[in-house]
Amino acid sequence: MKNGSFRLEPLLNYKRLIEEKLQQELAMIKECLLKEEERLDALIARKERSVRQFTEHPRSEILLQEVLLYHHFLNQITLEVDRQKGVLDEIKKRLEEKRDELVRASHEKKVVERLKQKRDRIDRKERAKAERRILEEVALHRYRRGGEEDSVEK
Repeated sequence: MKNGSFRLEPLLNYKRLIEEKLQQELAMIKECLLKEEERLDALIARKERSVRQFTEHPRSEILLQEVLLYHHFLNQITLEVDRQKGVLDEIKKRLEEKRDELVRASHEKKVVERLKQKRDRIDRKERAKAERRILEEVALHRYRRGGEEDSVEK
């Protein structure tokens, strides 16, 4: 190609931008997933701690109201754990969708990059061919000039 320009360079730049944007979005979703997993772990630890405290409490000193409070409290924590698992499932679904988008975008970018590489190879071959033609013309010109000088000297 003339002047080393690639006709699809704007498309390639656009594909690169899309890929970078998707990588950033994927990183943000991963970060969100980690935070929500930590939140779930904290809820589970809190529930386990509460169950342990309840079971370690002497049975003779437990009042019915305390049992009902513990039961209600544990049910609430269980509901929070279940909700948090739902949140995690939703984030994992978004993560997988974003990962699929990124894979598609990367593939599309690679297709354009391969076209550019192919174009570059063709350009190099054309330049080498043109250089060979010029060198052959120069050699032919020198050869002819050398022959003319011989006839002039004779």
